Amino acid sequence: MIPSLFIILDKLPLNANGKIDRKSLPHPESEIFSEKDYDNSMPLSPLERHLQTIFCQSLNVASVPVDRELKYLGGSSLDAMRILSAVRQEICDKIDINLVLINSSVKELARAMEPLMVMKKTVESDVILEAKPIDTIYKPSFVLEAVGIGVLMCLWVFPILSALYSRSMRYVILVPILHMLPYAILRYFWFSQKTETVECGPLYSWRYYQWWFLDRLWSVNNSYWLQHLVGTPFYNTYLRLCGARIGNHAHIYSTNIDAPWLLQIGDSTVISTDTLLTSLSLDDETYSLQEISIGSYCSIDSRCVLYGGVKMESYIHVKPMSAITGDILQPTYHTISDKRYISKEQTMYQLICILCILGAHITLIFSTFLAYEKCRVFSLPLFISLVLAWLYWTLLSLVVVLFSLKVLVRHTVPGIYSINSYYYLRKIWLRQLLISSFRQSFELFYAFDELSPIALRWLNAHVADNVKLGNLHQLLYFPSNLQIFEHGVTTFGGVMLSPFALTPSGHCYIDEIYLGSGTNLGNQCTLMPGAKLPHNCMVGTLTLITKDIDCSKSDTVLLGIPGRSMPFAMSNTRDSTKEPSVFESSFLNAIWCACLFFFITKASVLFFYCVFPGFLALLAHTVFLCVIYRYTTANQRTTRALEYSEFVTYTGRLAETVKTDFVTFIGPFLARTQFLVLLLRGLGADIGRDVLLSDIGCLLDPQLTTIGDHVRFHTGSTIQCHTFEQRVFKIASVNVQHSSVLMSNSIVHPGSILKGRNRLLPLTLVMKSDQLPYATVWSGVPAQRIQ
Repeated sequence: MIPSLFIILDKLPLNANGKIDRKSLPHPESEIFSEKDYDNSMPLSPLERHLQTIFCQSLNVASVPVDRELKYLGGSSLDAMRILSAVRQEICDKIDINLVLINSSVKELARAMEPLMVMKKTVESDVILEAKPIDTIYKPSFVLEAVGIGVLMCLWVFPILSALYSRSMRYVILVPILHMLPYAILRYFWFSQKTETVECGPLYSWRYYQWWFLDRLWSVNNSYWLQHLVGTPFYNTYLRLCGARIGNHAHIYSTNIDAPWLLQIGDSTVISTDTLLTSLSLDDETYSLQEISIGSYCSIDSRCVLYGGVKMESYIHVKPMSAITGDILQPTYHTISDKRYISKEQTMYQLICILCILGAHITLIFSTFLAYEKCRVFSLPLFISLVLAWLYWTLLSLVVVLFSLKVLVRHTVPGIYSINSYYYLRKIWLRQLLISSFRQSFELFYAFDELSPIALRWLNAHVADNVKLGNLHQLLYFPSNLQIFEHGVTTFGGVMLSPFALTPSGHCYIDEIYLGSGTNLGNQCTLMPGAKLPHNCMVGTLTLITKDIDCSKSDTVLLGIPGRSMPFAMSNTRDSTKEPSVFESSFLNAIWCACLFFFITKASVLFFYCVFPGFLALLAHTVFLCVIYRYTTANQRTTRALEYSEFVTYTGRLAETVKTDFVTFIGPFLARTQFLVLLLRGLGADIGRDVLLSDIGCLLDPQLTTIGDHVRFHTGSTIQCHTFEQRVFKIASVNVQHSSVLMSNSIVHPGSILKGRNRLLPLTLVMKSDQLPYATVWSGVPAQRIQ
């Protein structure tokens, strides 16, 4: 780390023993701003004097020069938020964090705030009338939600049990068909009539619950099987069966669609991975479903959000992590790539790959069944036999997928390739197919374990020592031989290394990604091919890094879409990458510990389902989750900072694994219901009345979260009450007050307060300790006030 301050001395003071006299050294705070730094007699305006006082109080120093930027004052991101909060309370509540970051000195901030001061209203925001109480004739129906959850569970379990008891291969092949067919049938009966481009209605009405049931059916039954079809003509055919209007030769790599019958996509359009096509919009009392129309020859890159009714003309190129709404006009000048059609031979190649994957799964299932029968010979308890068979299947599947990546996919050469080329199909599409199909086998890898770097090295990635990976499964989508991770790299949940970038002409660009030593990648950040980060670089949450971003300076913080250097220093300057881990061990010992931990966690869950009948087993599983989660997070209510070895422990891993299993198998059934609210209250969250939560993962730290009445969460919105920067775990509570709306892929950071009737537009980041005034609309990374 580079010190934020240097003090030049003629000589070092010595004591009687000839050693340095530390007590005689000048204190940094007394020397930070000497007379030579600025002229004390320089006249300051009242606004500048007020801001100077705020800077001094926030940085805990006696004085600051008015022309020195925040990063040269040693200020961190938390100091910037303290300054912002004080300015809003004492001077003007119309500013946002971007104004402070762009104008990070007292003089620059005062100059930027002068127009706002002229427009300042005489009435303070605190005297705004209270919101009218919401009293609608429709209330959440526990009966309808309970019946819906029961039917969803039956539709999911029945095909699996039928195949299990039949012991016939043809019934196993029928499982995906029986899972995907109900959605198309129910959609035909419920939403087959010609609808308007906008459909509105009251929340909790019968029409709303029809949409909710279809949305859950898509998530529970369809999402896994459709991952095998993305990027193929077969996926387009299924979308047409569900009411979508899909043009010829469209390449769709996303299953994040909440109303496919309102989707229209033109010919030869490419939609990249993790793009969210959401027609749903939620308010206090109503919901609306709006049509999404995309023209021909469009290219929509990774992690974009299309919402609020989109009408996009042809030949549009949308950059990664863009939030798109309204009318998007066709550009005057555009480039057209060669035809994007997939030939019959390429379609046959895709079909053969899918059938081979299906055959591999059938072989693994029958092999696992034989292993289960062997366990029963020894008269082991049922739940022990099931766990051993589960572990056997996981290990065998892991071997299959890793060897397939090593032998079949192999190395990838950087370059620009056509989206319909054989090279792209073999190196990118096949890799995605393998990882998506066997994704459950990666449960053996835990966050920040020792096995993940070993697996990447075996797949020819350059991974140095002391590398901690939050999610191996997500990183494997990117070609392994193009990953270069130096010493001390840390990646957190939701990090995406995009396997390719779409060019304006519709080709895919593939290149290596380099992470310098000590690099930290925040939650939900995206790195595009060609990105290169220097050492000790911190990439913030919801940040986009591309090859065009200048990242030559080390010890920087990058934030935004696209990422840009922030005018503040690292919040923690010690070398935390040397922090020991309780899991550091040899390869064989790491495998043994992973298998043992897998066995213990799965056995503790399956025990309930083997001992109790259906409903009681689910209730016991829920109580077990709440008890163990509350026990392992009890210290977080009093402790605000934990070292790496204090946070990443066996007990913490146990609680997180139990929660992950619940999220995987039970969570999708409860999403957007009041039963999910009850569950999160059991985990420690303080949640008001009539709250709609998109899924169980929207509250990462429920024990530290407070949510008021009538709050709405869209898909992917998240409240995060912790940070793990430089491997130091810090927590702070979050308060979201009544009638606020968090739209898709928006994130609220710890310590933040939303004071009511706030709306966060998609891909919005509320930074640490920010306070959003009442009845305001925010957008961007970091959040900027737009209304």
